[in-house]
Amino acid sequence: MKEKGEIRDNYDLINSKAIGDYCRKIKYKFNTEELAVLVFRKKNEYKRKNRKVSRFN
Repeated sequence: MKEKGEIRDNYDLINSKAIGDYCRKIKYKFNTEELAVLVFRKKNEYKRKNRKVSRFN
């Protein structure tokens, strides 16, 4: 079972669960540029979430 925040495949990098599930269903293969953008966005999302939490500590 997937724990919260755990990435098990490339489709989990997509912010929308519905779109990620659809891409998984059709077995979409990401090219290098698409995958780089997904990783970059996920990394920035993680940084933003941590920054918001640290402001209240």
